Amino acid sequence: MFVILPLSITALIPLFLFPILGVMKSNDVAVSYILDAVLFVMGTFFVAMAIERWNVHKRLALLSLLLVGTNPASILLCFMVISFSLSMWMSNTATASMIIPLARAMAGELMKQRLKTDDKNNATELVPLSTETKVNDCDEIIEVDQNSKSNSRIESVESKSSSEISQKGDKTTTAFELGVAYSSLMGGAATLIGTPQTLFMKLHLDRTYGPEVMSFGSWFAVGAPCQVSSVLIGWVWLQWLFLDLSFKRLFSSWRCRKKRNTSTNPKTNHVKEFIRGELKKLGPVSVGEASVLCILIVGILVWFSAKPNMFPGWTSLDKNGYISITQSALLLTLGLFILPANPREAFNRFRKDTSKQLRWDRLMDTNTTQTEFPWMITFLTFGCGLSMGKACQTSGLSAWIASTLKHLGYMDPWIVAFILIVGTAVVCECIGNAMVVIVMLPILSELAHSMEVNPLYFIIPSTLAATFAFMLPISSGPNIVAFAHGDLLVSDMVKSGSLMNVICILINNIGVHTLCVWVFDIYTYPDWAPRTQISTNLTTPGYGYTVL
Repeated sequence: MFVILPLSITALIPLFLFPILGVMKSNDVAVSYILDAVLFVMGTFFVAMAIERWNVHKRLALLSLLLVGTNPASILLCFMVISFSLSMWMSNTATASMIIPLARAMAGELMKQRLKTDDKNNATELVPLSTETKVNDCDEIIEVDQNSKSNSRIESVESKSSSEISQKGDKTTTAFELGVAYSSLMGGAATLIGTPQTLFMKLHLDRTYGPEVMSFGSWFAVGAPCQVSSVLIGWVWLQWLFLDLSFKRLFSSWRCRKKRNTSTNPKTNHVKEFIRGELKKLGPVSVGEASVLCILIVGILVWFSAKPNMFPGWTSLDKNGYISITQSALLLTLGLFILPANPREAFNRFRKDTSKQLRWDRLMDTNTTQTEFPWMITFLTFGCGLSMGKACQTSGLSAWIASTLKHLGYMDPWIVAFILIVGTAVVCECIGNAMVVIVMLPILSELAHSMEVNPLYFIIPSTLAATFAFMLPISSGPNIVAFAHGDLLVSDMVKSGSLMNVICILINNIGVHTLCVWVFDIYTYPDWAPRTQISTNLTTPGYGYTVL
């Protein structure tokens, strides 16, 4: 693909273009490239790199797969839950890149076992993917008694070719890949750090209204339930589309689980042997893996307890407001570079080293950081987006666009919010969703002020809708990763993604008028929102920016 400039170099354009055009002063533009929030993102990236380096994600995924059996629907749900959980704390694109190869390997193993069984015994159906075959409720092997079946039944079973089974395997692979991509997108929107859209939203709220408007916990109380509901409905939709969903089998899982405990299903044993083989390749749990997992758990607890709504968080201990959540992320990063991967070996090496120089293998090293850390994306791309969003306000562009939408003021706010949700979801299918959020947030603030509506009434659903990019390969990073493996068809993505958009739009609209009312009281115009335009406040030199 031909590009005039690399993305990281293109991100430097606002630094020289905005001062030349008189949009912003050079110092005001430069401060956006090294904000407190950018450093926080840098700290979370280091934790994500440590998880990937020590294969924590792969071990957790394989252990989870051992618990769900060999039912394709259960495996699909397992992959979706794993992707959703990881993408809350890591980049959704990185999550898809790590989980999709494992999902494809599992789908290939299921298809390989179908082909082996078809060659060995044509009267045995391993995984039924069509309603034409008689199966049990658990999607398990049915041993066909040839003596009790008519010759016509045996001939119909023997007529199934390997190509048909291969096509069913391709559908299973498609379902797994799309499930991982969709759940990675939705998991990123469940937290403030999972995707750039939510991070840009938090930054906009902090610099426009103040850091007390939204905290890590308050957003999680709204984003997580909406996204979990979307994942569960998406799981059912992918089953119906690619795995020939049977509601009888879906709601009889409790009975199937009891059967699996006593059955000696050869297919179950074979697939579990494959999973155990992958676990064996990882070896026993190392001190490094356990340490990285502990650091991740500590980080999650610290970020949730920073400013919870239920009780004063640890940031309230600092009366001067010097400390933010960024210090906790950087402290975790320092721990990754200080803690040894093998404490016993480090102690023995230090004891035997006459020079008394502290040299040991750490959880993270500088070589990995220099080669794999996305320095350009972290500082330049995020800085470019933040400076463009600020320029939209300081130049008056957002106020002008909001004035052209003044006719929306004659509508009820819920109608306006629904229009914004649908419009944002449609636009983000073709345009980078992060850039849409950057340009859109200042406009939504001005529109809310002119209508005297709580700005969160428009900002929260529009930000969530920016993650509903399911239809096209170019719509999001996880979609690109899934499509790059060559198994997906654009028609399959459009067919499955179109209804996913409708599902998520409806769930988003319900969540806005239930959870947001309870958490943020969006029906009331808040005291922190001005009655007049606020763009002049953003030009004040030295205006502070914090994450929480």
